[in-house]
Amino acid sequence: VQWDAAIAPAGKRVVAVVPDREAPDLTRVLDVVTGEAVARVPAPLRHVLTRPGVSSDRDPELSPDGKWMLWTRTTSANNRTVKTVYAADLTAKEPKPEVFAEVPAADRTLFGFAFSGDGKSLVMDFLDAYEVWDVGTRAVKLKVPVVPNGNWAGHAVISPDGKTLAVVQPAAATFQLWDVAAKKELPAVAEPFKGGVTVRCFSPDGGQVVASNPSGPLRVWDVATGKKVRDYNGPAYGAWAAAFTPDGKRLAAAQFDDVAVIDRDTGEPIHDFGGHTGGVRFVGFAANDRLVSASGPGLVWEPRTGKKLGAVPAH
Repeated sequence: VQWDAAIAPAGKRVVAVVPDREAPDLTRVLDVVTGEAVARVPAPLRHVLTRPGVSSDRDPELSPDGKWMLWTRTTSANNRTVKTVYAADLTAKEPKPEVFAEVPAADRTLFGFAFSGDGKSLVMDFLDAYEVWDVGTRAVKLKVPVVPNGNWAGHAVISPDGKTLAVVQPAAATFQLWDVAAKKELPAVAEPFKGGVTVRCFSPDGGQVVASNPSGPLRVWDVATGKKVRDYNGPAYGAWAAAFTPDGKRLAAAQFDDVAVIDRDTGEPIHDFGGHTGGVRFVGFAANDRLVSASGPGLVWEPRTGKKLGAVPAH
């Protein structure tokens, strides 16, 4: 099994992006539960999926509706290095790569990108700025400059509706919230952490934002006012990843090699998901409420029963 296959919810499916064993210039997209092929994209991504530590290119990113797959490819010619962001429509009969954006690598470093929950916006994390792009028009809707701090890196997370951007500046103990359409900063969050902070996710309606600290609780704030809503301790303490169920009633929190699903209102654990082979770096939910967790091979679970439904297929 390819340990670093990209896995993500895509509509009601959970899909994995894996190199094609028989054709190195092709990449396969597979349904993790059934094992069937969703698409084959003419793009060689083996260098990213099999050796992520030695490549400057980014892991493939899938839109939540399963329509788009994005990835990067760095090329050099005539003393000029360019990182090209490619997009492929996975719903097409024969998906073909098209250029989404070109980034002069000598001028701007692209660390990563992620779709909003509705698939209409894309946040791109550059060395000098965090940018929100319109997926349809490919225009920049918001640009928030990075405040440099030595060799530290920050990050940005966009709300499911694409209306709010959370920005963690390098080595900051708090984060900024930005109104994307108005291009203005929202009220500062109250009671920030005293150490480093990582924004984990927004609630499905975009009204709350969740962040964690390595030695602190999973904390929730109201986006409009910046006021703290509550802390989650217990299995959510020091969470490495977090995600809400589509209905917003439960919250999955990953810590080390374990994932706990807790009740949003009470904070009480509902179910515990073990069996991971390493630290869980991603959790998410498909539209049909299936839980996705990634620790080496990605796993798919039924969150109400704890039953494992699938894993990244061998390839």
